[in-house]
Amino acid sequence: MDTSGQASWREMEELLAFVDLILFDIKHLDSEKHKKTTGFGNELILENLEKVSKMVKSWLRIPLIAGFNDSADHIRRVAILGKRLKTQKISFLPYHEGGKSKSEQLGRPYPLPDAKAPSEGQISKLSGIIEEEGLRVSIGS
Repeated sequence: MDTSGQASWREMEELLAFVDLILFDIKHLDSEKHKKTTGFGNELILENLEKVSKMVKSWLRIPLIAGFNDSADHIRRVAILGKRLKTQKISFLPYHEGGKSKSEQLGRPYPLPDAKAPSEGQISKLSGIIEEEGLRVSIGS
């Protein structure tokens, strides 16, 4: 199951009975930055991640956006979280413009109009940080 984790625990728990792997999106660990771009904080998401990781194998997926969540410090914090939760893998999903058309279809302003993917060099550096923490990393999946 692929999820943002923005759901009640009751709903999450009901679905877990049918799931053997959960792909959990982490947009940003800083709740204010998360709220600025998604419209809500990440407290519920992180609470659900903590619970889910004790019940089902999990991968963390990070939609990487240059200047938003691609700093070495942020990725190290995600890696440490993943290690603590025994995450099996962290996947980087470099930014693409698919979300722009979704925002238009919903009649909402796009929260990151100048967003870009990090450079290949930056992605390689961030991958090294994940590996330094002893976790597997993949790009795009």
